[in-house]
Amino acid sequence: MRSPKQEPIGTSALSYVKGDFEAIGWGPVENPSHDLGTDLLIQVRDERRFERGLIVGAQVKGGPSWFKDPDYDDQGNLLGWWFYESTAEHFDDWVRHSLPHLVALYDFGAKKTYWVHVTVDRCFRSEKGCKILVPANQIVDKDHLDALLDVAATQRAAGRFEQQVFHASANTVPPGRRLRYALLAPRLVAPHANRGAKKPLEPEEYLALLVRRRSFQIFGYKQEFPDQLDLSKVDDKTDWRWRFAHAFGILVDDGNHKPLLGLLTSAPHSADYCTAVAVLAAASMDSGSDLPAAEQLLNEVITKDSAAPVDLAWLLLHRAWLKVERGDVTEARQDAANATRALRGDEDDPTATLLAGVAANLLFRTAAFGDGDLEDVINSNDTAPAWWRAQTLSWALGNIDDEAFEDWAGSSDPTEFDTDGVEYLESSRLNAALAADRDAWQSISARQGKYFIRRAQQGGDDVRLLQGLDQLRRAGDREPLARAIRVVLHTGPVSIVREVAERASPKSLSRTTAFTTLTLWEVAADALPQDYASELADWCFRIVSSSEAFNAFREGLGLTFDITSTVLSALGKLLVVASPDIRLRVAGHLLDVPSKTSWPDDWARLTLNLDEASFRAVGIDRLYGKAVEIDNHYFKDALLHQLAVVGSAEARALLIERSRISTLALQCIPYRSRFDPDLVRNLIERLVPELSRIRQDAANSTHGFGGTDVARLIAILNVLHPDMAQWDALLDYLSDPKVSAENKSGAVTRLVHDFGKLDSNVQNRVRAVVPVLLACRFVASNWKGRIFEGATRLAIVAMESPEEQSRATVALLSGTASHRRVAALLIGTGIASEAASALHAVVADQDRNVRAYAAHSIGRIASRSITMEWLPTIDRIAQDRGTALPSAFLEGLLESPFNGHTEILKLVESLKSHGSCRVRALVAQFIEHLPVQA
Repeated sequence: MRSPKQEPIGTSALSYVKGDFEAIGWGPVENPSHDLGTDLLIQVRDERRFERGLIVGAQVKGGPSWFKDPDYDDQGNLLGWWFYESTAEHFDDWVRHSLPHLVALYDFGAKKTYWVHVTVDRCFRSEKGCKILVPANQIVDKDHLDALLDVAATQRAAGRFEQQVFHASANTVPPGRRLRYALLAPRLVAPHANRGAKKPLEPEEYLALLVRRRSFQIFGYKQEFPDQLDLSKVDDKTDWRWRFAHAFGILVDDGNHKPLLGLLTSAPHSADYCTAVAVLAAASMDSGSDLPAAEQLLNEVITKDSAAPVDLAWLLLHRAWLKVERGDVTEARQDAANATRALRGDEDDPTATLLAGVAANLLFRTAAFGDGDLEDVINSNDTAPAWWRAQTLSWALGNIDDEAFEDWAGSSDPTEFDTDGVEYLESSRLNAALAADRDAWQSISARQGKYFIRRAQQGGDDVRLLQGLDQLRRAGDREPLARAIRVVLHTGPVSIVREVAERASPKSLSRTTAFTTLTLWEVAADALPQDYASELADWCFRIVSSSEAFNAFREGLGLTFDITSTVLSALGKLLVVASPDIRLRVAGHLLDVPSKTSWPDDWARLTLNLDEASFRAVGIDRLYGKAVEIDNHYFKDALLHQLAVVGSAEARALLIERSRISTLALQCIPYRSRFDPDLVRNLIERLVPELSRIRQDAANSTHGFGGTDVARLIAILNVLHPDMAQWDALLDYLSDPKVSAENKSGAVTRLVHDFGKLDSNVQNRVRAVVPVLLACRFVASNWKGRIFEGATRLAIVAMESPEEQSRATVALLSGTASHRRVAALLIGTGIASEAASALHAVVADQDRNVRAYAAHSIGRIASRSITMEWLPTIDRIAQDRGTALPSAFLEGLLESPFNGHTEILKLVESLKSHGSCRVRALVAQFIEHLPVQA
């Protein structure tokens, strides 16, 4: 029998196509018995030769006749060749088949196999049949392996997980993947709480319960099956999975990773080893410790190239997280891209889809601006495990919200943490860390930190308070951490602020924590020991004074924007506490700062924190010469101000001269100074039109904030130079209801202090303005309390009768926190002196600012004369764990010559070793100004 002409061509084409697929590591098998449009069934392997459990069908054709109908673009470039069939039957079968199908055309001349994935959108129907374009740029070779894997992966849809939670168990999960499922998708493995402890747990089930932080449910199993969950009975003969689960429990409960590390060498399978390494990496990132060791461990297991595809992706994403933290963004993106490739073909594995979302998010977050694929991120993160974690977090936030309501309603003890809320938060944070989901981990860690801080402050739980502050730092939540540190400094304990700052050494800086840690150093500087503050200040100084050190720091963490301003802000605050040596070095460096520096305002603020001794040591004349050269007004005036304070007549004269053109310079001159009449006249004539401009802007609903407080400066000049005062302009400005409270606050505060110096006519006119001030409009809410308190104080100070002042002040004590603050301040000035005893209670007010105002007034009273009954209250102030009460009390003592009780001296002496540098400085200032005893 003679074979058909086409048979050799068709048979040889099939052989060549098989060879091309075999060359990329795939396993083609001929389908001769049941060939109904499928010549080959091809087993799919990835680039590491791992079987993916996927099969692709292929229709094979070869020879010149299949390349007779090319297609070109408008520029004449070959796009590919049209493959025709006279009917749509095969096309229908291919697009509806459970396996993805390829049309493969073999070109004998080029010795290449061209392919196309047959999908509905690529098929075209006509009267002559059906056709599809086989692209000229799609060849069966290793360069196109990723594209072919994408095709193969289409046969697996994401699994359906509805209605499975009640029946969750280890037995519903593929055996080799159970540990990973327990950690990343614990909802599918952890037994439902309502099923009860009816039978012993599998180790993966216990592990899933630990991840879900189901302590009450675990307690139930321990009661029913005590031997199984008894840690003391675990030894080398125990099933490795149980040893792993118990070691994991020790890790999450105590932070001890050594038991888990000891299990690595005995891991029975590659998947078990990979799981243990992934958990250790997650623990390192979660705690912020042992990061180099974790990366080395990941490098070792990845280099061995024995991990299954999903496990490899898991490890790659943990390594990518570590690389991002140390600034190697390029390599981190490569790891994330490789993880994405490794995950193809496992769309029915919920842990794989979760990791794919993590990879997509990392690639998006680290892409150049505008280059990220937001649609891909949103789609990739729309997975069941991500939703389960979000639900757990939702439960946590709901419990916390209910707890806050119960506190408000007085139905619960505000010192108790909500157990369920804490466990839900822990579970969602832990799950995010295990999945290497850096963004989710940061967000949840920050939420948990805020919750711990709030509850710990209420209940005096210093351990939780420290944990909460440190979590905010490691999560990179900069502004909330700064506010929290200020509150803890204010109310105590100062030692906690010192401890959290000491955990944040320069060596601990990462891409996430760099800005947050610098802000922490700035805000916490007052609580730091001098040697540590000097160490940090020295580090900051090297960064801003050496371009080499700055570039190494910035590039080492992969920072994409300048950090100079933040470093200078931290350095400025640290200088107050640091050693004289570092202050002297910084003062000397001012001579080397470029006259047109890019950060003049930051250098100006730093300059104002340097001491007189440093300026004298560097040389007043040299620094004055530098000030003359400086181009920026703020920097120039700040340096001149410091030199004027030291005693430089030239600097003071230049400031006064500059004040003719620079309001900033005027602000740098002590406001009690009297100026030359011509200068004052010039200043007032220049400033008054500014008031008219602000009023005009306000009439047009335009409000400016920041910069020079013109109204305050005019109030100062009016008080100091009544013969040239322009009261009409200022009082019309204060009476204008359209001008916001923010633009009146400074002038009102000045009038409160100087009201007694005004003549009776001006006093009466000020009294007439008070009602308008009390009804001021607010644009920025943070100014509301300031102007309200200022206007209230002015209203009472302006009262003509001491009896009226007294009654009004006492009435304020039962008002809002703002009212109570005003009352506490006024009592210290001597108004309503008969109500002074009320300060015993006010100093324990629930509002921390009211307490501080009361302590300040008690200090003022104590400086004059005080009875024994005040000593217990003053002792409580001195023993307070924060900085606000002691410092406010000392400031009050310093406002007038001390003539108080000798016991006060002992209490002040006890504050010499206070944790706050500011408190210690106030003590030294107080002792320095004590009258010399005869």
